[in-house]
Amino acid sequence: MDVEKVKKLKAEGLGASAIAKEMGIGRASVYRALGA
Repeated sequence: MDVEKVKKLKAEGLGASAIAKEMGIGRASVYRALGA
């Protein structure tokens, strides 16, 4: 999982669900990446 990409998408205003869908990962993974 690309943590930097998750953070970049979040900075662009995407929500966790949208990021998860975009990257093909689960929402929990998105939250873990943002919390890291």
